[in-house]
Amino acid sequence: MNAQDLKNRIPEIVEGLLPRLNEIADQIFANPELGYEEVKAAGWLTEFLEERGFSVERGAGGLPTAFKGTKKGNAEGPAIAIVSEYDALKDLGHACGHNIIATMGIGAAAAVAELSGEIPGVIVSMGTPAEEGGGGKIKLINAGAFDNVDAAMMIHPGPYNLSYRPSLGRVRLLVNFIGKPSHASSGPEMGINALDALVTAYQNIGLLRQQLPSDVRIHGIITEGGEAPNIIPSRASGIFYVRTRVKDFLPELTRRAKACMEGAAMAHGAKVEIIEDPLIYEPLLENPEMCALFEDNLRAVGAPPSDVDVEKVGAGSSDMANLSWKVPVVSGRLSMVPLEISTHTPEFAAAAGGEPGRKLIRIGAQAMAMTAIDLMTSPEKMQSVRKCFEEENQKT
Repeated sequence: MNAQDLKNRIPEIVEGLLPRLNEIADQIFANPELGYEEVKAAGWLTEFLEERGFSVERGAGGLPTAFKGTKKGNAEGPAIAIVSEYDALKDLGHACGHNIIATMGIGAAAAVAELSGEIPGVIVSMGTPAEEGGGGKIKLINAGAFDNVDAAMMIHPGPYNLSYRPSLGRVRLLVNFIGKPSHASSGPEMGINALDALVTAYQNIGLLRQQLPSDVRIHGIITEGGEAPNIIPSRASGIFYVRTRVKDFLPELTRRAKACMEGAAMAHGAKVEIIEDPLIYEPLLENPEMCALFEDNLRAVGAPPSDVDVEKVGAGSSDMANLSWKVPVVSGRLSMVPLEISTHTPEFAAAAGGEPGRKLIRIGAQAMAMTAIDLMTSPEKMQSVRKCFEEENQKT
């Protein structure tokens, strides 16, 4: 068994899968489903896996639209998970490219499965719903769905080719200010303005940003601000995201954001209710050893890593980062759009539904399949990746 010979066969295998993968990507794109509602997408993806001999567990981890497909190799060895996401954004559809992420994932897993008679270990296709704020991977981790996995990979569309991009830890805060209604013109002094309290909290957070590290992000929206201009608002609500790359700083940052809200309530005589979402997104734990393997395979498929300082690349938050604290992870990027196009925009959605997205399915499936073969056929490489994971974990 020669790993390079096996890897050399991957492009042809992926090429044979592409018509079906493109069809599924188009179906998912044309039928966007929000988190935990991805019934059609999960159905198409699991049907594809079963057609290729995977044993598929639908409803993995107790989540109706999650799945776990497995195909065993010819001997004992590591279990490598290729992760798929397939939830859409409200009003924007697949403006984060999850239709591409999903099909790259099943394509990579299916390509490795074609060689399962010559490779030890287990290839796993893990379907993870509700990444867009729903924390599907967190629930799957807590349910034990990843307990027998040794490493995992997922690739996201973007403007660069990267094996690693920082991901910020994130806490989601829902805040409700309760005041007292009154006529805004004839009796304003008899009311307590909940909206003023929320606006003050918003301004407090704006001022707090001046004394925070440059990579910290706090941002929010007002979701409720009163019923009529001539009534002092008795209730005002908002949603805020608190983000940082430093795992240990996230609790303190959250405390300071809450203090901004509590101080605003006190200043206006209002009451405040702050609800902290229990699904906390962690910062991403990098694994340089596994990233190096993936970068070699990106070069092999003609998509070399971009010459860019990843520390200066904008970062969001993902529940894939939570998985990086459970097992070694590659959470990379592949270039689909120019630098001026951001995710969560109509322009990004158009690329995900067109030829740029289809190009990524081929490249991403090949690179992830080759990296899985590296780990499944070489105990030394798998051991090195595991050792790196343990060392990076201890640094935090």
